Amino acid sequence: MDRDFMRSMRELGMTQTDIETAMEAAMREMQTTGRVLPPSQIPTGGAPPRLDSGSLRADHRQVYQQKKLMQKHRFMVRGTSTANFADSSHQPLSALVATNYSALRLNTQAKGTYLILRTLEPANMLVAVQTIVEDAEGSVITLALYNFISGQADVSPEEALPVGTVLLLKEPLLKSSSSGGFILRCESPTDVLLIGLDSPLWSEVGKIRWRHQPYGALPQLQLFKGKTADAWKELGNVLFKRKRYGEAREAYAVALEKAGNGGVGESDILKALHLNLAQTSLCLGYFETTIKHAMVVLNNDPSNHKALFRLGRARYELRQYQSAKSYFEHFSAVTSDAPEAAKELKRCTERLAEEATGVDIFRLHLSQKLKPNTHLDVADFIGPIAVAKVAGKGRGMIATRDIPAGTLILVNKAVEAIFSDGDDPSDFTNTAMQAITDSRTLFDGSHILLVTQVAHAIMKNPKAYANIIYDLTSNSRQGDQRKRFCDEEQREPVADVDRLSGIITTNCFGLTDGKVRGGGSGLFVTASYFNHSCVPNAKWKVYNDVMVVYAIKAVAKGAELTIAYFTASEMQVEERLLKLEQRNFTCTCLLCRLDRAESSSARAQRNALLRQEKELMAEFRSNATVAIVPSQRVLRSSRNWSSRMWPADERSCGLLSSDHFSRRRRVRCDPATAKRPSTIWPRRLTASASVLMLCYAVGKQAPATSSASTGCIV
Repeated sequence: MDRDFMRSMRELGMTQTDIETAMEAAMREMQTTGRVLPPSQIPTGGAPPRLDSGSLRADHRQVYQQKKLMQKHRFMVRGTSTANFADSSHQPLSALVATNYSALRLNTQAKGTYLILRTLEPANMLVAVQTIVEDAEGSVITLALYNFISGQADVSPEEALPVGTVLLLKEPLLKSSSSGGFILRCESPTDVLLIGLDSPLWSEVGKIRWRHQPYGALPQLQLFKGKTADAWKELGNVLFKRKRYGEAREAYAVALEKAGNGGVGESDILKALHLNLAQTSLCLGYFETTIKHAMVVLNNDPSNHKALFRLGRARYELRQYQSAKSYFEHFSAVTSDAPEAAKELKRCTERLAEEATGVDIFRLHLSQKLKPNTHLDVADFIGPIAVAKVAGKGRGMIATRDIPAGTLILVNKAVEAIFSDGDDPSDFTNTAMQAITDSRTLFDGSHILLVTQVAHAIMKNPKAYANIIYDLTSNSRQGDQRKRFCDEEQREPVADVDRLSGIITTNCFGLTDGKVRGGGSGLFVTASYFNHSCVPNAKWKVYNDVMVVYAIKAVAKGAELTIAYFTASEMQVEERLLKLEQRNFTCTCLLCRLDRAESSSARAQRNALLRQEKELMAEFRSNATVAIVPSQRVLRSSRNWSSRMWPADERSCGLLSSDHFSRRRRVRCDPATAKRPSTIWPRRLTASASVLMLCYAVGKQAPATSSASTGCIV
C-alpha cells in the first residue's frame, strides 16, 4: 500500500487496523456485487470468465474522469512497469496464429498467438495506458499497455490510442489484477501493432463483425471516403499542418498503396508521397524510415533537394555526421537556400571536429548553466581507450597508450536521458513509480522512465540502437544473453523490457555527479564499459546529457581505466557495499579489500568518525556566518591530508565543477578588506574530517575584521 496514502489516512485519525478493516469490507462488497472475484477463486491456467460489458465500461468511464482531473492538476505519470509479468515477444508476426479471448488462460501467456482488438472507450493513463477493448467474438476486457507512450512524448493517451483503434497484441497475457479483476497486459511497445488502413491485415479486420458501439466518434481516417491517391494525399497534408504526424503518415501510406506503391519513375505523386512519408517519419523520430523513403526518391532524382535535406537531417540525428555532411554539401550545390545549407554544414563540421579532438569543456559548462535539463548538440569523442577483456571482471576499458593525468579520454552523449526537476512540486513521477517498483531492480522514477525511452529508441531505429544497447551487460531475470539479441538478424524490432530494465539497472548514470538517485538519469553506452573502483584512476562529469571522462592519474598502456560510480570516501562501508550489490557486482579495489580485512571494531570506529564528519559539515553549512580562516594554515593542513590520501598526479588534475559556481560554494569577499580570496578549496579536501573541523573551529573564532584573513564558504 502506498506510504503517502497511509500517512493521509492516519492524519484523519485512522489506525492501521481501521484502514485494513475498511479495505477488507470494501473488497467483500465488490465481490458480493460480482464486480471482482476473490483471489481464492482465480485459478491459474483456468478459462477466462465472461465479464459484464456494461459495468466494465461504466467503471472505466468513472476512472477516466478521475484521471482526467489528475492530469488537469499535472499529476501525470508517463510511466512504465518493471514487474515483467510477460516476456516480450521475439516472434515475427508471420510465425504467430490468431486467437480470441475465450481461448486464453488466466495468468498464462499465450505463446505463438496474436489477438486482434478494437478500443471502445477513451484511453486514460496513470502508469499504463488503459482502455476497454473487444475482440472478434465480442468479448469485452480491460487492456493495459505499459511503456506504450514515450516518457517525454507530448501526446495524450486519447491521441495515442483513439476510440475505435484496431490493434494487434502479440503473445497476450490475461492477468488477474490485485483487486480481483482481469486485464490484458502488455509490457513492450513492439508487442502492440496498430492496424491502420495501410496495414496488410486491414482486409482481415474488415471481415470482423464488431458487436459493441465505441464511445465517441471513430478515427477520422476510418470515416474518410476518399477513393483516389490524390484525395488521401490532401488529407495527409491537412493532418500534417495540424501536427498530427502519425495520422498524416498513415494517410500518405494509404495514398501510396492506391497510387501503385512502385518505383518513382516519372510519377510526380509517387515522388511527393515518398518525400512526405520521409518528412512525417523525420518528425516522429523514425530516422531509418526517413532514409528509406528519401533514398527511393534520390535513386531516381539524384538532385532532389528535399530528399537530400531530409537524408542529411536523418543521418545527423543518427549521429552519422560524415554522411550527413556529404548530403548537405550536395544540397548546398543544388539549392538556392544558402543560409539553411550553411547552417547545417556548420553543425556537421563542428561535430566532426569534436569527434576528432574532443569538445570545448567551457562551452559545455556554459550550455548547462544557460539551458539546464536540455539535450546538448555534441558529438562523441573516444580517446586512447578501447573495450577489452579484463581478468576477473569481464569487459572493461583499457589504455591503448600511456595516458598522462589530466587527459580527456571520453566524451559520450547519452542514447536517451530523463531530466528530473526535483524542485517541481508537481513532479509526481518518483513517488508514484517507486511505489510499484521492486527496489532491487531500479533506483528511482527517472530510471524507470528511461526504460520506456530506450524501448522506443530501439522500436523506432533498431539498426542504430538495438545491437549497441543489447550488447551491454544486464542483470535481468533472463540472465546476460547478449548473443541472443545481437548475433541474430532481427526481422522486426524487439524492445525486451525485462532485459532493458536489467541493462539500465547495471549501466545507467545519474545526471548529477556521483549520484545514482535524483537529478535524472541517462544511458551512456560507451561510458558503461568503465568498471567501478572506489579508488579510481579516471573521473566523470555530466553536463545535461553529455558525459566527460578525464584521467586523474597517469595510466600505463594496457592498464585498466576505472571510474567511481559514486563517491566512496563519503560513505560508510555497509552503505557502499549495498550500492555495489544493487548494481550486481563485487568491487575488488584496494579500499574494498582493506575494508573486508579489517576488524568489526575498527569499522565501527571509522563509521562513527564519518557520522561526526557529516554532522559537523551540516552544522557548518547551516551557520550563516561566513568562515574567515587564515588561508596558509588551512592549506598547510589540507596538503598534509591530501598527500596521504591521494597521489601527487591526481592532486594536480581537476575538472571544471559546477559546484564551484553554485550558490552554496560561491567564494565571498571579506567585507572588512574587500579582498577576494586567493584559493578555492577542492571538494575532495573538504571531505576530510580534520580539515572540516579546522575550518569550523577557525571560522567560529576568527574575528570578522581580520585583514590577514581570507573569506570563503566551503
